[in-house]
Amino acid sequence: MRAQEYVDEVLSHIPADEATKRRLRDDLLTHISEAALSGGEAAAVRSMGPPAELAAELTNGLYAEREDLVRELARAREEAAFARDYEYKSRLTLFGIPLVHICMGRYRVRVAKGIVAIGNVAVGIVAIGGVAVGGIALGGVCMGLLFALGGLSIGGVALGGCAVGLCAAGGVAIGKLAVGAAAVGKIAIGASATGTVAVGSAASGAHAISSAEATRDTVYRAIVDAYPTVWEAFARWLAGFFPAA
Repeated sequence: MRAQEYVDEVLSHIPADEATKRRLRDDLLTHISEAALSGGEAAAVRSMGPPAELAAELTNGLYAEREDLVRELARAREEAAFARDYEYKSRLTLFGIPLVHICMGRYRVRVAKGIVAIGNVAVGIVAIGGVAVGGIALGGVCMGLLFALGGLSIGGVALGGCAVGLCAAGGVAIGKLAVGAAAVGKIAIGASATGTVAVGSAASGAHAISSAEATRDTVYRAIVDAYPTVWEAFARWLAGFFPAA
């Protein structure tokens, strides 16, 4: 069997694209040509073994190389993704905690912890992030001991799409003082309000006042009647948002 025929037979058993087969053809013909210099072409071809067996070896090696390549590409992508992360820590610390820690991951979640923390997840006295937890928290989902502002907010004073706190304001608000489209609290003000003192278009509670009837005096009286020990300045301040009679 001539070299060209042998190589064609080998390649017919290898499942590969044309570019790969052309590379293999060139390599095999070169190898046979070099081996033929010492013993002739026929002997060189015989030394290569049966075409099917050689094709199987080449196929195994070919796909092993591809698997290595895929793993290498995956590793490179992972390293590239990590390289796009950003992190900054201030040298100044307080009790071992950095004054400022910014930690942002593009393809992975990173956690920032500092007095002021900014990150995918942030934990600090002032926390800003997709998920934020701290004294003052700003983010998509946030929990702030004093103040929280975000899509979902839980805190002392909470503002957000959905807010839960001592004082809460948002699309849906739940708190001792709740202001929102849908408000639930001891004092609730909103389109739909439910509470001991409720002011709104659809108000329900022991002291319910419709929007049409809500005046500075009626709201103040309702708060004082429901909570006789309430701080008067607070009751007047809250009633002040409503029109005079």
